[in-house]
Amino acid sequence: MRDRGVSAAIEDRIREHISRERAAIAAPPLLALRLLRAVEASPRARRQSHYGPIRVAAAMAIVVVLAAGVGLVRAIQESADANGEGHWSSSSSMAIARAYHTATPLTNGKVLVVGGRGSLSLTAPWQPGGSALASAELYDPGTRTWSNAGQLSTPRFGHTATLLPNGNVLVVGGDRTIPTADSPFGALASAELYDPKSNRWSVAASMHEARVNHTATLLPDGRVLVAGGHPALAVNPANNLMSAELYDPTTSTWTEAAPMPSPRADQAAVLLRDGRVLVVGGVDQFFHWPLGSAPSVGLSTAVLYDPASNAWTLTAPMHYPRISPTATLLPDGRVLVVGDSGTNPQTTEIYDPGSDSWQTASRPGTPRAEHVAVPLPGGRVLVAGGLGETRAELFDWRRNIWITAGNLASIRGGAAAALMRNGQVLMTGGFGSLATPWATVERYDPAGRPSVAVESRTVAPMILGTVAPFFGLTGLLLLLGLWWVRRRAASSSLVDRWID
Repeated sequence: MRDRGVSAAIEDRIREHISRERAAIAAPPLLALRLLRAVEASPRARRQSHYGPIRVAAAMAIVVVLAAGVGLVRAIQESADANGEGHWSSSSSMAIARAYHTATPLTNGKVLVVGGRGSLSLTAPWQPGGSALASAELYDPGTRTWSNAGQLSTPRFGHTATLLPNGNVLVVGGDRTIPTADSPFGALASAELYDPKSNRWSVAASMHEARVNHTATLLPDGRVLVAGGHPALAVNPANNLMSAELYDPTTSTWTEAAPMPSPRADQAAVLLRDGRVLVVGGVDQFFHWPLGSAPSVGLSTAVLYDPASNAWTLTAPMHYPRISPTATLLPDGRVLVVGDSGTNPQTTEIYDPGSDSWQTASRPGTPRAEHVAVPLPGGRVLVAGGLGETRAELFDWRRNIWITAGNLASIRGGAAAALMRNGQVLMTGGFGSLATPWATVERYDPAGRPSVAVESRTVAPMILGTVAPFFGLTGLLLLLGLWWVRRRAASSSLVDRWID
């Protein structure tokens, strides 16, 4: 009834208007009737909501804000990567300064440090420059203190130390004196065993050949493969060793293994997941010079030893020749090879046993020679120190990138490092800038610095470069939404006035 009354009122107003304006506007009665019927039949104008554009703008703003949050987190992570992770701190020093020694984590959680080169003691230019060390020390991570671990029967450096399945440590080979023009090598064939339970040393069976700067790898069956190295005597030119030997802890005997395809020393070796041993790089000859011994160009070849068949096979060669590199097994079964004491110190490559191929990896931030490489519990690899170097880096194998890991307090070349049970790395000794060994020790804690830590000087560029553009776009979207709402509101008011 109300709608009919409104329609009647509108009809009366139009009829009155037409009657008043008939004199001014000559509108035929038929046209006026059509206008009246059109007004009655036309639907009411619907008012469009003013909040639709605001909702769209708000939704877009929320998306932008979320994107800004993701960008901020990524910027913080990138900044943390650039500024480094982990923390280095000094620990109690060893009793004796040493380099070219070994550091072996024991089953009781302590770290055994053995032998090495001591401080130089030159009294005349023609005399041998110092001697090897026979001392051994134990580091206790719980008390962060050192204790005496007895004496080797024969001083040595450039040897190997292998933790056996029974908890004892096998120390093999090494050198007695620093090589000179008159005495190029003093390589040893002897081996010794350390028993942590009694804190005593005992003489083990000697190898068939004396060797230094060789490799020793614990096999899955408990035997130890010793391969290559420099021989006891050098002839001009001197071939290094291609022989290999196997030590059996159950019988304390050595047996000859198949020889490598070519001689090499100063190589790196790593046990693969399938039980084979990968040996990479090194040098095949040493040339006798008036002022000492100088190595030839490093080897780019790599070989595989299969304990099941007692046979060696050549693998694909590396992209670069390498002397004294480090080889580290990655969580995915590949092998990371870093550094070179020759001409390629700032290179890295990865060996894939599945495809028997080498892949170039991202370059480290600094050259590496006589450095250490330690796999961490999370899968990353800590590479630290080296000749004339204090910087440390982490290799992230998932992203194929290097991340700075702080700086050592001292230059450490020829140092030894060990991963402790608490996930920290103990780095001991090594040479400084003047070829003087250190007794000092440093610890690396991967969790010592939050991975999202950001230096204050990086906050402003981060805000200007990442966060500010996102919030500026958000404000622009909201302003456009408000302008659209005002425009629609103005149009609606004109229509409403025309209808009224």
